[in-house]
Amino acid sequence: MTGKSVKDVDRYQAVLANLLLEEDNKFCADCQSKGPRWASWNIGVFICIRCAGIHRNLGVHISRVKSVNLDQWTQEQIQPIPFSYLSLFGLEIAQSVIWGLAFCPVPPLPKHADLSVALCCPCSLAILTPPQPQPQSSPAPAP
Repeated sequence: MTGKSVKDVDRYQAVLANLLLEEDNKFCADCQSKGPRWASWNIGVFICIRCAGIHRNLGVHISRVKSVNLDQWTQEQIQPIPFSYLSLFGLEIAQSVIWGLAFCPVPPLPKHADLSVALCCPCSLAILTPPQPQPQSSPAPAP
């Protein structure tokens, strides 16, 4: 690697480190777990290792995944991230645009949830979320 490329690699690492300091980037864009160390660079979101595996299984025509720390980044890969839906509009809109969830918001997922199903069919997330007990209504007062 030439001196110039080493400088570029260091500069790209600094850009990624700064992006990870932003509030929306401190959580996985898919499951909201803390401290994502992976990114889907063509979508422009940071994700955890668990979701990175799922993104890889979706195929490179949908999501291109790299480790923030372990992989070397190029300018082509760095450029989409600061201008992604995530950094421009925030996590909620990024999820809506990426997964087509404008009318189907993503609830927090239980750790045991099968994310591969959830990410392939986002509206199925309701099935993965345990039902909440309904409040008991009190009987109407007698006349």
